[in-house]
Amino acid sequence: MSLPVRPSPYILPSYSLTGDLISFMRCGLQYRYHVVGRLPSSNPVQMWFGQFIHAVLEESYRIYNESIKIKTPNLPPWSDADILEIVNRIERRLAVQGLVAWDDEVRNMGIERAKLAVNELGPDLFPLIHQAEVRLTGTRYLPAIKARYRFREANRYEVLGVVDVITHIQLHDKRFKNNRIVKNILASLPAGIPDDFEVIIDYKGMRRPPNVVPTPGHSLWDQYKWQIQTYAHLRQKQIGSLPVVAGAL
Repeated sequence: MSLPVRPSPYILPSYSLTGDLISFMRCGLQYRYHVVGRLPSSNPVQMWFGQFIHAVLEESYRIYNESIKIKTPNLPPWSDADILEIVNRIERRLAVQGLVAWDDEVRNMGIERAKLAVNELGPDLFPLIHQAEVRLTGTRYLPAIKARYRFREANRYEVLGVVDVITHIQLHDKRFKNNRIVKNILASLPAGIPDDFEVIIDYKGMRRPPNVVPTPGHSLWDQYKWQIQTYAHLRQKQIGSLPVVAGAL
C-alpha cells in the first residue's frame, strides 16, 4: 500500500500595503536597500513624521472618545498646552521604538501640523469615526513564475493593511448635516448611493503633492488612489462591513 507524501509546510509570503507595496512603487532600489537588505536609513525623517502624525491623531481621538463615554464631551479645538501634552506622550512612545525627530526644524513642523490636524480636522472628523486603526488582510494568487526564478513554494501571497479611520455615514442623520467632511463627500458622490455606507479616511502628514506630473500614472496621487481602493476591496470582504463608497486623504 502506497501513501501520498504530505507536502512540506510553507509560510505564506506577507506584504504590508504601505511598508512593502507602496514603498516598492515609490523606489524599487530604495526598497531593496532598506527593506530587503535591512540597511538602516541615514535620515529617517519620513518614518518619524508619519508615525508621529498618526499617533497624535489616534491619541486625540481616544481622549475625545473617553470623554463621550463619561458623558462629558470634549471636542477640539483644544489649547496648545493640551495638545503639547499629547505630543510629549507620543514622542516618549516613539523614542522607545528608536524613532526621534531628525532635528528641531522637523520636530517643530510636526508639532504645528499636528495642532492644525487636531483643531481643524478633529471637530468634523472625530464624531464621524466608527472604527479607528482597523486591520485588514486578504490573499491573492501569485502569477506563474518560471522554475529557475522560484525561491519558495507558494501559490498565493497575503496583503496586510491598517486603515486609519472608517466612518459610518447615514445620509439622513441630522446631526451631521453641517459637517464639512460629510458635505464634501456627498457633493462628490453620484446619485443612487445606499442610505448607510462607509468612507475610508487615511491620514497624510506630508505636503500636498502637485496635481500635475510629467508622466501620467506615476504620481503620488495615483499611488494613494490605488492604496485607498485596495483598502476598500479588503474592507468589503470583512463580515459586518457596509458598502465603501469613497475614500479621503
